[in-house]
Amino acid sequence: MPALVDPPEPEIARERARRVEELLAGMSLREKLAQLVGVWLNVNRKKGVVAPLQDSMQGEDLGFEEFARDGVGHITRHFGTTPVEPEAARKTLAERQRWLRANTRLGIPAIAHEECLTGLAAWRATTYPAPPAWGASFHPELVEEMGRAIGSGMRSLGVHQGLAPRPRRDPRPALGGGSRSACRRTRTRWPRCARRTYAGCSRPA
Repeated sequence: MPALVDPPEPEIARERARRVEELLAGMSLREKLAQLVGVWLNVNRKKGVVAPLQDSMQGEDLGFEEFARDGVGHITRHFGTTPVEPEAARKTLAERQRWLRANTRLGIPAIAHEECLTGLAAWRATTYPAPPAWGASFHPELVEEMGRAIGSGMRSLGVHQGLAPRPRRDPRPALGGGSRSACRRTRTRWPRCARRTYAGCSRPA
């Protein structure tokens, strides 16, 4: 199984480490705390809850610039919270990243993350098979190709991180009265296929 991301050249790695140490040393407490939270905009709080604890980090319904005046760690579900035109949303996300670079003291951009278990969970995005079907396909290479398509599409929109369950092997016996041997083989193959999905998402198409 190849590494998910090729390691950087040693000189580049040393420069990155030096820059990280420099940033941490120069951060105020407020700036450090800001990097631990995310901002979730476009949520219509009058119509119900999009996800549990969605407001736990936000408190008051502040605008982006006021909320992120000391920086912000994550931009949450910019594309997937409400139906948005992909190109317009991509431009808005890029504008917010430029604002963070230009208007916060340290100029650190945010990590933009989205749900992607069956593809990017957003309007007009392609929906792919669910994880049980990955194992049932017995075709890890095809699953990796699917992951590569998902990752490439998210990168083109400015998304850095896709959220999906981590792979694990379920030791429990098959439930529900189907073929035990078939279910056991699917459960065994699923972690391998899941790892190939993550490998695909992490690499350019």
